[in-house]
Amino acid sequence: MTAFLAAALAALAAAPLLFGGLGATPFDDPGEGMHAEIARELAASGDPFTLTLNGIRYVDKPPLLYVLTALGFATAGPSEAVARAV
Repeated sequence: MTAFLAAALAALAAAPLLFGGLGATPFDDPGEGMHAEIARELAASGDPFTLTLNGIRYVDKPPLLYVLTALGFATAGPSEAVARAV
């Protein structure tokens, strides 16, 4: 129990440092924006098995990252901070 409490306290102390400035800057790397757009299109379509990028099927990567990011977009809205937090 003590180890769990110490780990939870460490996570709470680290969270502001890790997530504080995630949305402060726009996407810079082309891949970062591409992955966010795929997740945005996934959230808009509602089909968790069809990944698209600008309407064209995207099959280069497994869908877990995009599904989690789409869930984040559905929960907190599409933003750079949500895409980077996932």
